Amino acid sequence: MTGRSNTLALAAIIALVAIIVWQWRRIEGLTAESRLHRNEANQGAFAQHALATQALPDPSAEQSSHSDAPLGNEQFRELLRLRGTLGVLRGQLTQSANEAAEQRKQRQIDLGKFRFDTDKQWSEEQVLVNVARVALEELRVDLRVPDSMTNLDERQISSTPGLVESLREYSPYFRFKARCDEMQKAVDGQLLTFQKETP
Repeated sequence: MTGRSNTLALAAIIALVAIIVWQWRRIEGLTAESRLHRNEANQGAFAQHALATQALPDPSAEQSSHSDAPLGNEQFRELLRLRGTLGVLRGQLTQSANEAAEQRKQRQIDLGKFRFDTDKQWSEEQVLVNVARVALEELRVDLRVPDSMTNLDERQISSTPGLVESLREYSPYFRFKARCDEMQKAVDGQLLTFQKETP
């Protein structure tokens, strides 16, 4: 019975650790993507501000100040060409501002999706830790670990002389319990990191 329990516990630990490592890597990737989107949004806002501050002067104001002097054909053509160029530049400025606004909107949508995905991932990992805790309880019952000893951890056992030998038959339980505690700390740490890095 003990050999089967050990094998079961070891298989469960390996599977859970592999799943948590995979999930942790996904969170790292999503966090990096969030940083990239945030930087792009900041650059887009800066570019829009720069374009807005470089707006060209209103041609009607220029015309009123120079309207008293008659224009020659060449000057008139140059004035028309400049007005046309001004119209094109204003159109480009408007288009750039609209594109920047659309990009900001898309980044907000992406950030919301990232938050949803990360919350979902954290919830899935927490479910796995809860499943491991249920398996731990089943192992405790199978090995008949006394309730008074369930609060002990590997450090306490190894640092108390004579306790290691007296609890040798329960060692699979305490090893699995230590792994469950490590998995819970990893999941809690990932959640804390995500909360710090998202605006």
